[in-house]
Amino acid sequence: TRFITVSAGGEFEATIGALHDAADKHGMVILGDLNEETRLQAVGVQSQRAHSFFIGDPRIGKTLFGTSQAIGAVVPVRV
Repeated sequence: TRFITVSAGGEFEATIGALHDAADKHGMVILGDLNEETRLQAVGVQSQRAHSFFIGDPRIGKTLFGTSQAIGAVVPVRV
């Protein structure tokens, strides 16, 4: 297991760019980007730019899915 840390000291768009760059640098991909801001607003929670990113290593995913497709409930990692 690898943990990647990226400090977010800039604008939101720059932070997302840094996340993409870090994933690419470590052979991983952003598999999904869920904009949670609209979902939170629908229940009365005010949150600016709330996103969840689903990140995975396609090489590891291929091996895991070859063993059991149920692994999709665990992998990819949510950030």
